[in-house]
Amino acid sequence: MKRLILMALFLSGCAPTLSGSVRSATNEYFHTWRDLPSISDPIEIQLNLTVEIIPDQKTKACGHAWSNGKEQRIKVIGRWYNGEIVPDQMGIGHEILHLLNWVNPKIGNPDKYK
Repeated sequence: MKRLILMALFLSGCAPTLSGSVRSATNEYFHTWRDLPSISDPIEIQLNLTVEIIPDQKTKACGHAWSNGKEQRIKVIGRWYNGEIVPDQMGIGHEILHLLNWVNPKIGNPDKYK
């Protein structure tokens, strides 16, 4: 579970990022949401997740998610940076939130709190 949380934090942009705009959005999130009440107990959600990193399709969407109830899948745009493939961190974090919401509706739909 700890690995899933750390992975989700990394993929959602909570780790050092390549983009100042991603860093700015992360800082805004922590400062804006810090005053809201915290949950009292941890929530564990199991996913059977496959992530496909795709070329930029030049669309507005940076990724999408789907689930058939047993498996979850995310497609997210990737780019080359210093010889490594880097998935869109905000996009993958957003799509993981969709999957968590589908599995447990107590997790907010990320489209409702943009």
